[in-house]
Amino acid sequence: MDPFEPLPTELERLVHQCLEKEADARPGAEGIVSGLHDLLYPSCGRGVGEDCPFRGLLPFSEEHAEVFYGRDGEVASFIEKLRVQPLLPIVGPSGAGKTSFVQAGVVPRLREQGRWIVLHVRPGRQPFDAVAARLVRGKRITSAQMAPVALERPSSRADSAEAEKLLSAEIAANPALLGMKLRQLSEQEDAWVLLVVDQME
Repeated sequence: MDPFEPLPTELERLVHQCLEKEADARPGAEGIVSGLHDLLYPSCGRGVGEDCPFRGLLPFSEEHAEVFYGRDGEVASFIEKLRVQPLLPIVGPSGAGKTSFVQAGVVPRLREQGRWIVLHVRPGRQPFDAVAARLVRGKRITSAQMAPVALERPSSRADSAEAEKLLSAEIAANPALLGMKLRQLSEQEDAWVLLVVDQME
Protein backbone atom coordinates (compact mmCIF):
# COMPACT_ATOMS: atom_id res chain seq x y z
CA MET A 1 0.00 0.00 0.00
CA ASP A 2 1.27 3.46 -0.92
CA PRO A 3 2.09 5.30 2.39
CA PHE A 4 0.68 8.51 0.89
CA GLU A 5 -2.52 6.92 -0.33
CA PRO A 6 -5.58 7.63 1.85
CA LEU A 7 -6.80 4.71 3.95
CA PRO A 8 -9.97 2.98 2.76
CA THR A 9 -13.04 4.44 4.43
CA GLU A 10 -14.07 1.02 5.72
CA LEU A 11 -10.66 0.55 7.42
CA GLU A 12 -10.86 3.99 9.02
CA ARG A 13 -14.34 3.20 10.31
CA LEU A 14 -13.16 -0.14 11.74
CA VAL A 15 -10.17 1.49 13.48
CA HIS A 16 -12.39 4.21 14.98
CA GLN A 17 -14.78 1.54 16.26
CA CYS A 18 -11.89 -0.30 17.90
CA LEU A 19 -10.87 2.92 19.67
CA GLU A 20 -14.30 3.64 21.15
CA LYS A 21 -14.09 4.64 24.82
CA GLU A 22 -16.95 2.36 25.89
CA ALA A 23 -15.94 -1.31 25.74
CA ASP A 24 -19.42 -2.39 24.65
CA ALA A 25 -19.22 -0.06 21.63
CA ARG A 26 -16.01 -1.71 20.37
CA PRO A 27 -16.35 -4.69 17.98
CA GLY A 28 -15.46 -8.16 19.19
CA ALA A 29 -12.79 -10.35 17.63
CA GLU A 30 -15.32 -11.88 15.25
CA GLY A 31 -16.42 -8.46 14.02
CA ILE A 32 -12.82 -7.34 13.46
CA VAL A 33 -11.96 -10.51 11.56
CA SER A 34 -15.11 -10.14 9.45
CA GLY A 35 -14.32 -6.50 8.68
CA LEU A 36 -10.72 -7.23 7.73
CA HIS A 37 -11.78 -10.20 5.61
CA ASP A 38 -14.16 -8.00 3.64
CA LEU A 39 -11.40 -5.41 3.15
CA LEU A 40 -8.77 -7.91 2.03
CA TYR A 41 -11.05 -10.10 -0.08
CA PRO A 42 -13.83 -7.83 -1.37
CA SER A 43 -14.66 -10.16 -4.25
CA CYS A 44 -14.93 -13.23 -2.04
CA GLY A 45 -18.62 -13.37 -1.19
CA ARG A 46 -19.69 -15.14 1.98
CA GLY A 47 -23.04 -16.25 0.62
CA VAL A 48 -26.36 -15.08 1.99
CA GLY A 49 -27.43 -17.10 4.98
CA GLU A 50 -24.29 -19.24 4.86
CA ASP A 51 -21.93 -19.71 7.78
CA CYS A 52 -18.67 -21.55 7.71
CA PRO A 53 -18.46 -24.24 10.41
CA PHE A 54 -14.67 -23.95 10.48
CA ARG A 55 -14.12 -21.14 12.96
CA GLY A 56 -10.34 -21.19 13.01
CA LEU A 57 -9.18 -19.46 16.19
CA LEU A 58 -12.51 -17.72 16.76
CA PRO A 59 -14.73 -19.14 19.52
CA PHE A 60 -18.10 -20.60 18.66
CA SER A 61 -21.04 -18.51 19.83
CA GLU A 62 -24.57 -19.50 20.71
CA GLU A 63 -25.58 -19.06 17.06
CA HIS A 64 -23.14 -21.84 16.09
CA ALA A 65 -24.69 -24.48 18.38
CA GLU A 66 -25.79 -26.61 15.41
CA VAL A 67 -22.23 -26.97 14.11
CA PHE A 68 -20.60 -27.39 17.52
CA TYR A 69 -20.20 -31.11 18.13
CA GLY A 70 -18.04 -33.72 19.80
CA ARG A 71 -18.54 -32.47 23.38
CA ASP A 72 -22.05 -33.79 24.12
CA GLY A 73 -20.93 -35.98 27.02
CA GLU A 74 -18.96 -33.19 28.64
CA VAL A 75 -21.82 -30.70 28.17
CA ALA A 76 -24.31 -33.13 29.73
CA SER A 77 -21.95 -33.77 32.65
CA PHE A 78 -21.42 -30.06 33.20
CA ILE A 79 -25.15 -29.33 33.24
CA GLU A 80 -25.78 -32.20 35.65
CA LYS A 81 -23.13 -30.84 38.03
CA LEU A 82 -24.61 -27.35 37.68
CA ARG A 83 -27.81 -28.65 39.28
CA VAL A 84 -26.03 -29.12 42.61
CA GLN A 85 -22.94 -26.90 42.36
CA PRO A 86 -23.50 -23.16 41.89
CA LEU A 87 -19.85 -22.55 40.96
CA LEU A 88 -18.09 -24.63 38.32
CA PRO A 89 -14.61 -23.97 36.87
CA ILE A 90 -13.73 -24.85 33.29
CA VAL A 91 -9.97 -25.23 33.07
CA GLY A 92 -7.60 -25.76 30.21
CA PRO A 93 -4.87 -24.00 28.24
CA SER A 94 -5.66 -20.87 26.29
CA GLY A 95 -7.23 -21.78 22.96
CA ALA A 96 -8.52 -25.17 24.15
CA GLY A 97 -12.12 -24.17 23.42
CA LYS A 98 -13.45 -23.24 26.87
CA THR A 99 -15.46 -20.27 25.57
CA SER A 100 -16.91 -22.32 22.72
CA PHE A 101 -17.81 -25.09 25.16
CA VAL A 102 -19.90 -22.68 27.23
CA GLN A 103 -21.37 -20.49 24.49
CA ALA A 104 -22.18 -23.12 21.85
CA GLY A 105 -22.47 -26.18 24.10
CA VAL A 106 -23.75 -25.37 27.58
CA VAL A 107 -25.88 -22.26 27.01
CA PRO A 108 -28.06 -23.65 24.17
CA ARG A 109 -28.70 -26.82 26.20
CA LEU A 110 -29.73 -24.74 29.22
CA ARG A 111 -32.09 -22.67 27.10
CA GLU A 112 -33.86 -25.86 26.04
CA GLN A 113 -34.74 -26.42 29.70
CA GLY A 114 -36.14 -23.00 30.61
CA ARG A 115 -35.68 -19.25 30.71
CA TRP A 116 -32.06 -18.19 31.21
CA ILE A 117 -30.28 -14.86 31.45
CA VAL A 118 -26.61 -15.33 30.58
CA LEU A 119 -24.13 -12.68 31.71
CA HIS A 120 -20.71 -12.87 30.02
CA VAL A 121 -17.93 -10.99 31.79
CA ARG A 122 -14.27 -10.61 30.87
CA PRO A 123 -12.73 -9.47 34.16
CA GLY A 124 -9.50 -7.91 32.90
CA ARG A 125 -7.51 -6.04 35.53
CA GLN A 126 -10.60 -4.71 37.33
CA PRO A 127 -12.91 -7.72 37.79
CA PHE A 128 -15.34 -6.00 40.15
CA ASP A 129 -15.67 -3.09 37.74
CA ALA A 130 -16.42 -5.50 34.89
CA VAL A 131 -19.12 -7.32 36.85
CA ALA A 132 -20.67 -4.07 38.08
CA ALA A 133 -20.74 -2.65 34.54
CA ARG A 134 -22.50 -5.75 33.24
CA LEU A 135 -25.13 -5.56 35.96
CA VAL A 136 -25.74 -1.82 35.68
CA ARG A 137 -25.77 -1.53 31.90
CA GLY A 138 -27.85 -4.62 31.41
CA LYS A 139 -25.86 -5.77 28.37
CA ARG A 140 -26.80 -9.39 28.55
CA ILE A 141 -27.16 -12.25 26.13
CA THR A 142 -30.72 -13.40 26.65
CA SER A 143 -33.00 -15.77 24.81
CA ALA A 144 -34.86 -14.47 21.78
CA GLN A 145 -38.04 -14.18 23.83
CA MET A 146 -36.46 -11.94 26.48
CA ALA A 147 -35.42 -8.31 26.18
CA PRO A 148 -32.16 -7.12 27.80
CA VAL A 149 -32.70 -6.32 31.46
CA ALA A 150 -30.83 -4.32 34.10
CA LEU A 151 -30.79 -4.29 37.88
CA GLU A 152 -30.26 -0.56 37.92
CA ARG A 153 -31.69 1.85 35.35
CA PRO A 154 -29.57 5.03 35.47
CA SER A 155 -31.03 8.06 33.75
CA SER A 156 -27.77 9.27 32.20
CA ARG A 157 -24.24 8.14 31.34
CA ALA A 158 -22.90 10.00 34.38
CA ASP A 159 -25.44 8.26 36.61
CA SER A 160 -24.49 4.94 35.03
CA ALA A 161 -20.78 5.49 35.70
CA GLU A 162 -21.50 6.47 39.29
CA ALA A 163 -23.76 3.44 39.79
CA GLU A 164 -21.08 1.13 38.38
CA LYS A 165 -18.41 2.63 40.64
CA LEU A 166 -20.62 2.30 43.72
CA LEU A 167 -21.67 -1.27 42.94
CA SER A 168 -18.08 -2.29 42.20
CA ALA A 169 -16.93 -0.96 45.57
CA GLU A 170 -19.81 -2.69 47.35
CA ILE A 171 -19.08 -6.07 45.73
CA ALA A 172 -15.35 -5.71 46.46
CA ALA A 173 -16.13 -5.02 50.12
CA ASN A 174 -18.75 -7.77 50.34
CA PRO A 175 -18.52 -10.40 47.55
CA ALA A 176 -21.66 -12.12 48.87
CA LEU A 177 -23.56 -9.10 47.53
CA LEU A 178 -23.00 -10.39 43.98
CA GLY A 179 -24.97 -13.54 44.78
CA MET A 180 -27.75 -11.43 46.24
CA LYS A 181 -27.89 -9.25 43.12
CA LEU A 182 -28.00 -12.29 40.86
CA ARG A 183 -30.83 -13.82 42.89
CA GLN A 184 -32.64 -10.49 42.76
CA LEU A 185 -32.32 -10.49 38.97
CA SER A 186 -33.55 -14.08 38.78
CA GLU A 187 -36.65 -13.29 40.82
CA GLN A 188 -37.25 -10.01 38.99
CA GLU A 189 -37.18 -11.64 35.55
CA ASP A 190 -38.54 -15.06 36.58
CA ALA A 191 -35.54 -16.75 34.97
CA TRP A 192 -32.41 -18.64 35.89
CA VAL A 193 -29.18 -16.63 35.78
CA LEU A 194 -25.80 -17.89 34.59
CA LEU A 195 -22.74 -15.69 35.19
CA VAL A 196 -19.87 -16.67 32.86
CA VAL A 197 -16.48 -15.21 33.80
CA ASP A 198 -14.34 -15.67 30.71
CA GLN A 199 -10.63 -15.30 29.93
CA MET A 200 -9.28 -15.68 33.44
CA GLU A 201 -5.85 -16.64 32.07
